Amino acid sequence: MAQERLDLGLARWTTREIIVMAVISVALGLIFMAYGVLYLALVPLLGQVGIMLLLGFYYLTGILVPYIVRRPGAALVSSFLAAFTELLAGSPFGIAAVWAGLAQGAGAEVAFALRGWRDYRLPVLMGAAVLSGVFGYVYEYFLLSYAVLEPTVQLGLFLVRIPSAIVLAGWLGKVLGDGLARTGVLRGLAITRSAS
Repeated sequence: MAQERLDLGLARWTTREIIVMAVISVALGLIFMAYGVLYLALVPLLGQVGIMLLLGFYYLTGILVPYIVRRPGAALVSSFLAAFTELLAGSPFGIAAVWAGLAQGAGAEVAFALRGWRDYRLPVLMGAAVLSGVFGYVYEYFLLSYAVLEPTVQLGLFLVRIPSAIVLAGWLGKVLGDGLARTGVLRGLAITRSAS
């Protein structure tokens, strides 16, 4: 059993894992495209800081896919695929969506790497979501020139995204992953072989 757990992170990806990752990433990328339109429409209502309450949903791919396949690189690659799909579907954010997806996926990947790609309990998923938000904030800080904003606005842009990440990516990723596992469509994948 110990050898099996060690090999889980080092063995090659199976064709099925790649297909599952691609299908989920593309599906979420298409949802992100529609979500982006809604997101931008709500900015005038919620404001620059308030809209961050909805931002965590964009981190979902980098949490859900790794939770299901439990392979090194799953967060980064799936986040990129979702963002690239969003771009191809006509994202209102353009190529910036892809760079944001890479930053967010890298944040989640760091969290999973720190746990040796072996721990996918809810606190780890939430931590990965928070790091997605942190990495995303750093990217946005330079892209969107946050330095010119008032310090309180900068702080708000950072802090408000954290609960959003925890709920809309960490918690929701676990709920969706567990729900999919219960249907039987993920039979044979890592999520069904572990009780996390």
